[in-house]
Amino acid sequence: MRIPEPLFPLINLIVRVILQSPLHGLLSRSMMLVRVRGRKTGKAFAIPLRYIEEQGSIRCSTTKDTQWWKNVRANPNVILRIRGEEASYRACVLTDEPDTIRSYLQKLINLYPQDAVYHQIDLDARKVPDQSQLENALSSAVVVEAVPAPR
Repeated sequence: MRIPEPLFPLINLIVRVILQSPLHGLLSRSMMLVRVRGRKTGKAFAIPLRYIEEQGSIRCSTTKDTQWWKNVRANPNVILRIRGEEASYRACVLTDEPDTIRSYLQKLINLYPQDAVYHQIDLDARKVPDQSQLENALSSAVVVEAVPAPR
């Protein structure tokens, strides 16, 4: 089920509060906060996102019609709050790497099938993604990969 867009500001506020509280464990195994500065205003933003941790890097995704990833592209030094801990990371925005994006989306849908709808991908009764829709999603998907910043 896709959450209606008008509810996202309220839901994001609630998720941000939980992720910054002692109750973060309710969500922080799969949700993180990305702190980034706006590319035009310099204003600080904290965006709650689903993430997957692999081999020392953190990956998350969105679609090209959102704005936050453009701020990351302009300001790749971000703060991630993961499992109650904040740390500095260096992020890279991937928009034109179909193999990497496909692999990430397949892992995301395997772990969190409810997220397929946000990439316009239907699942069959066994929760297997429609392959043609997955391929179509590659043109609009964005993957952001972050690694710990050098100290």
